[in-house]
Amino acid sequence: MPAQTSTAWVLEDQKGFGSLTPRSAHISSHNSQHPKSQASPISIPDWDSTCSHGVFHETALVSMPSTLDFIETSTLTCSGLMAWNALFGIAGHVPKEGSFVILQGSGGVCIAALQFAVAVGATVIATTSSDAKADRLRALGANHVINCRTDSAWGKTAKSLIYNRKGVDIVVDVGGLSTLPQSFKAVNTNGVIALTTMLAQSEDGCRAFSDGLHVECESLLGTRDQFVEMNRFIELKGIKPVVGEKIFGFRYAKEAFGYLEGQKHISLRFVFGWTKIIL
Repeated sequence: MPAQTSTAWVLEDQKGFGSLTPRSAHISSHNSQHPKSQASPISIPDWDSTCSHGVFHETALVSMPSTLDFIETSTLTCSGLMAWNALFGIAGHVPKEGSFVILQGSGGVCIAALQFAVAVGATVIATTSSDAKADRLRALGANHVINCRTDSAWGKTAKSLIYNRKGVDIVVDVGGLSTLPQSFKAVNTNGVIALTTMLAQSEDGCRAFSDGLHVECESLLGTRDQFVEMNRFIELKGIKPVVGEKIFGFRYAKEAFGYLEGQKHISLRFVFGWTKIIL
């Protein structure tokens, strides 16, 4: 998969693209041709933004949140927008005060979702396999943290934390087939399981899916309009994305992926440098 995010200053605005002005700050968006919806459920770009200069169409860019710097903003195109879509992508099933949300792990998507859910007053239950990461999740606002390594029935445990025992409203599932059985144990009858990634496998395969499910998916990563909406929310709530504790330049991309593979990080966000100029 190519590197997917650029944050940049606009150096030159070619004729016919009047909404971009020199020295304005923007971030790249995947869904430039589908601002409100995406024809394909999975929208992976065919370009790589690991570059110092780039040429983009006007519609491939959105304005950066005014409250963030370039490094913080560079986390939004993939992890941030995917988290926003998982929580706010289905009308009538968005988190609010009194809602219960489960997040799996401490990767970029779930950390962003944690920040968004906390900002609207939802109760957040997080899972992790590390006590050290559990402390960090609590510090970021998680109300409950379950060690999924020592508690394999974490879905049932999560449901027991809710006063009416009916289940959570939203599960942000990043594991896929290996975690879906517990996600089904945890979710409310009218709840949502937002399957964002398929990081793990299961011998049960598709038997993890139950009968009679209603599936609704417009875009895995989220739309351009959602991107604009998310950025406004970030400004309004004063959210600061959690950036990986190490910053890697272009020439150290190999080392960055090696560090990622070690799974010692909080949030899957690494910066290989950022595109400063757009022509």
